Amino acid sequence: MATERIKITKTFDNKDVHHAPVTVILKGPTENEDNLTIFVEAPLFNDPNDPGGISVVEVFLLNDQDNYLEVILSPHGQHYVLIQGGYRNKLKVEMPIEYTTTKEETRWSGKAIIPGSYLPPKVTKWNVYAMHGTGETRHFESLHGDINGKHEKPDFHDLSLFGPIDMGRILPNNWSQEYYSSDEWRDYL
Repeated sequence: MATERIKITKTFDNKDVHHAPVTVILKGPTENEDNLTIFVEAPLFNDPNDPGGISVVEVFLLNDQDNYLEVILSPHGQHYVLIQGGYRNKLKVEMPIEYTTTKEETRWSGKAIIPGSYLPPKVTKWNVYAMHGTGETRHFESLHGDINGKHEKPDFHDLSLFGPIDMGRILPNNWSQEYYSSDEWRDYL
């Protein structure tokens, strides 16, 4: 099983993060499954459990045709998974996944099992974001940030900011012909 492990150490505008980093691990399938497992380990902030201030980690997986999967995970068990066909073009929303979380005093962890068919065929790029805080004190962190100052405010859907990933190594079937006929993507490719 191949894995990819990252730590988010920068804000969206490329400044240092001043707390323990968010860690995200992508883990490929076992012999009997075709799932991508996403593990999150992150600081637990004292954020309200409401849409305006909830802490989240977002994982985006993109192919060269600008099709992408967006996975949003929170420490409180909420999750939101959607397929996008180009910049902010929602094709499918509220896709079901298995998701569990564990909270300790200062940290939380999450495990999301994503069906392989949810990923667009031949993923080549990705980005990971973490958000916490509320209002003016909301913090936006990024694996691949806006190092050139292109945006005044974070735009997580700016696909030009995404960095490379070898998804063929992590989830080999993602690079097979079968992905072009998956139920999730057949009508959009």
